[in-house]
Amino acid sequence: MSVIVKKQGGRASQTSGDAPMATNPQVENLKSRMTPENWKKLEAIPNPSVIEFIAKYAEHCNPSSVYVCDGSERDVQYIRDVALRNGEEKKLKTSGHSIHFDSEKDCARAKGDTKILVKPGVKLGGDLNTMDREAGLAEVHGILKGIMTGREMYVYFGCLAPNNGIFSIPVLQVSDSSYVVHNEMLLFRSGY
Repeated sequence: MSVIVKKQGGRASQTSGDAPMATNPQVENLKSRMTPENWKKLEAIPNPSVIEFIAKYAEHCNPSSVYVCDGSERDVQYIRDVALRNGEEKKLKTSGHSIHFDSEKDCARAKGDTKILVKPGVKLGGDLNTMDREAGLAEVHGILKGIMTGREMYVYFGCLAPNNGIFSIPVLQVSDSSYVVHNEMLLFRSGY
């Protein structure tokens, strides 16, 4: 699951009116799933709405633990190692290189199964499979409920274009696939 966080002047910014984190039970639940080191990395984000978003999906998806990637070489190596250990990637002969093969059951990109969520009245053309946004979100949230039980959730902050520029698009990736996060690290700049 990926989201683009609110952007202001090329930076992800705090939304005014956010409730203090100490009063949010979802945030306390999130904190209980994290090591002190990972909580410290997340707590350093000057945007309570981002932390609350992660807390909401940690509670909804129910991972056993949450790992926050800050873009450091240590975190990049951790994700690579987990991808290899979990069998999501395999080592190649060239040092530091790995490969990933999608499952034959991976049909996420099948045109007939891909839906674009739209507001009522929006038409994108006959070749695109659309669905009412609210109905689609309800379907997705139903699928996501408890989907990470017994697994580790990875939180990755990326950026399309140079950080803090006028064309910057900050991205927040939440996934239980180390391969997906490793791929994001190759495709995007670190946006932490």
